[in-house]
Amino acid sequence: MQDDRWEYRIWPDASAGMVESLTKLLGQAARTEARSDTYFLTLADDVLAKIRGGQHFEVKRRLEEREGCEHWIKEVTQPIGQGGSFHQMLGDQIETAAAKAWLESTGHGIAIVEVRKQRQLFSILEAEVEATTISIATKRFDTVALEAPSFELCNQLAEKLGFKEHANRHFGVALRSIQ
Repeated sequence: MQDDRWEYRIWPDASAGMVESLTKLLGQAARTEARSDTYFLTLADDVLAKIRGGQHFEVKRRLEEREGCEHWIKEVTQPIGQGGSFHQMLGDQIETAAAKAWLESTGHGIAIVEVRKQRQLFSILEAEVEATTISIATKRFDTVALEAPSFELCNQLAEKLGFKEHANRHFGVALRSIQ
């Protein structure tokens, strides 16, 4: 997807049966993916930072919410190990327990959550629908998301696919409530 997109994501209590429904409606997944992401959770609901698949540091910001759909823009995408400011700050130790403990002890309200993901991605029009099972330590959760390039398409598909029957909760909000 592009760096600027509209999203609608639903979580465990809401997504039961959604994967099966999506498969019936959209056919087989266009692609599947397994990866681990490290989320840096703060109290801010409009900013989400993570290390994607151990490869890239990303920060995205929510620009607006309209009729349940959220408009996000990726503000930072930087490869880890390429000498960027994040890498300089933490050095090569980001994956160590000591580095995580240090970040959590800084008093800035940062919680670090390791999330393993098994994703199935479906294409519909110019949008992508993602069905994901996540694992955090020994806990497992399902989430289903819609990502579209425009509000109109996100809103239309969210209605058509039944997302609007459930609250939209992005990863940061959900992870803070389930960890």
